[in-house]
Amino acid sequence: MKLKKKKRTLIGWVYIIVIGVAVLFFMKGLLLFGMKKLNVLILPIQSKIYTTTEGIRENFNTILKYKDFFYENRELKAKITSQEYKDELIADLTAENVRLRQLLDLKGQMEYKTKVVKVSFQHVQDTYDGFVIKAGAVDGMKVNMPVLSGRQLIGKITDVYENYSVVKMITGENSYVSALCRDVIGIVNGEREKDLYFRPTSSLEEDLKVGEELYTSGISDVYPKGLYVGKISEIVSANNKLEKRYKVKIDTNIYDFQEAIVLMGDV
Repeated sequence: MKLKKKKRTLIGWVYIIVIGVAVLFFMKGLLLFGMKKLNVLILPIQSKIYTTTEGIRENFNTILKYKDFFYENRELKAKITSQEYKDELIADLTAENVRLRQLLDLKGQMEYKTKVVKVSFQHVQDTYDGFVIKAGAVDGMKVNMPVLSGRQLIGKITDVYENYSVVKMITGENSYVSALCRDVIGIVNGEREKDLYFRPTSSLEEDLKVGEELYTSGISDVYPKGLYVGKISEIVSANNKLEKRYKVKIDTNIYDFQEAIVLMGDV
């Protein structure tokens, strides 16, 4: 009786074990099937995450590369700007050197004691009225000293300070210069514009022609004789000889006027 009972118990455990193994195999298959389905569902998400991550990484690398490119570009621009500045400076110095050589050559041809000075200021509204030079009382400047631009008479000193002086231009308003055009004497006056106007005071003006040059007459106590004033560019009016006027063109470009020559007296 006891033997049969033990046998039944043993058979029961065998069934339980077999059933358990079968359940495990079933669960394993079910688990593998579920994992496959889950992978199918998750794969697009994983692909999207991977693509996004790669995009972020590429964008980050692009940002880093752009940053490097930005700094390289800025350095390159700085070098180019520096080189352009150097080239411009060299060009300015070369041009200045040429101008100074010309002024010194002209200075050597003059019969007066002269001084080459820098033009330091021109007021935009008074372009044809006056300017300031970087030379004053300490440099020997005095009121009424004539001032030239190259060979062109440009004005006279009206105010002198310690380190600078003010020049009144012959193109300025109420500026008058006694001048000669060949044997014809007259008055040149300015009207705050780029041209001068010559009004003859003799009866010989009928022979004057466009292109003829005018020089100071020497009658004035300020301007010595023979300084170049300009050349006739146009006959303005010819109603009668008494009213005839001539437009006179000066050679100096007032907008590119950087140095001047001051006549300080006889050598």
